Amino acid sequence: RGGSVSTSVTNLGSGATNTVLGDEFDNLYVAPRIWLGVQGEKGGLLFRYGGISDSETSFTPFAAPGGSTSFNRLDAYVIDLELIRRFCYRATDMTAGFGVRYLEYDSQIFGSGTSVVGTDIYTNSAFSDRHIGVTGLTFALSGLRPINTSHWNVFWNARGSVLWGDARRRVETSSFVVGPGGA
Repeated sequence: RGGSVSTSVTNLGSGATNTVLGDEFDNLYVAPRIWLGVQGEKGGLLFRYGGISDSETSFTPFAAPGGSTSFNRLDAYVIDLELIRRFCYRATDMTAGFGVRYLEYDSQIFGSGTSVVGTDIYTNSAFSDRHIGVTGLTFALSGLRPINTSHWNVFWNARGSVLWGDARRRVETSSFVVGPGGA
């Protein structure tokens, strides 16, 4: 979740206002994460991919005082390619990784609506487009340590990335009123 778009228009003569709102996703989504790799006695190579793509559309033609439409779209994915190295430190099996990461994120939000207030017809719309495409370095460290002599282990994983690239944000809004005196 990270944003919304809205637009409103007010008739200064009558005081009537029409507002249209389009929200970004607010649901929980499940997305695949795929690992492929080769591991030798100490070193290896790991490829990782994760992505999500979804959209939602809403059309309410009889919403008071008029109809509205909204649309949201989200596409995001990350690709990692890293060299990994296994080692042991103080009875903890550890793996260190270092490689490259590419991440892309695209999101569009749109909302529009029409209302009739008295003799005026209000039409509003708002659109937002966000794109991020970045490349950089990724590094990780993980560990697995047995708990006493049981078959249970404590495990942990830490990952970081330094990314650089392009990001853009575009926003458009429009409002239009038609009444007895004109548009």
